[in-house]
Amino acid sequence: MNASEQASSHDSDHPSADQLASLIDQRLATLRTLLSLTDQQEEVIRAGHMNPLMPLLAEKQRWIEAFVEQSRRLIALRDQFPDPPPLSDVHRERHSQCDQLHRELLEREASCEQQLVRGRDALEQKLNQNQGAAHAVSRYNESATNQSQGRGGSLDLSSDG
Repeated sequence: MNASEQASSHDSDHPSADQLASLIDQRLATLRTLLSLTDQQEEVIRAGHMNPLMPLLAEKQRWIEAFVEQSRRLIALRDQFPDPPPLSDVHRERHSQCDQLHRELLEREASCEQQLVRGRDALEQKLNQNQGAAHAVSRYNESATNQSQGRGGSLDLSSDG
């Protein structure tokens, strides 16, 4: 191996600020996509249209997996630096923005989950009320059938006088 190949090989063994900057840019773009998908998710939940929710959540899951992988790679790369990584102010700001957007995403996800739970509970309550009403109608119909067949429930108003 000649000197330039050794230098090139040596450079690829060490992390670079450009690699960190690239991962930060990828994470920021991924978080923006996730927040856009969250906008759609919130609208679907607000409108009560659950059919489009599952495909949307499946797409969102793929982006979440990409974000987790990018974060894992960023941490591993950052840990290879002996000192704080040499990042530009722009990328330090973008990294900070990633942290803020990630917190926002987590808060909005929790809110979506709470809305879905409330909707599920309201639907469960409505179903229970409907089942109670159906049971009452069934009992009424059963009682009416018994009365029409002459089985109890009738008063003798005749006078034996």
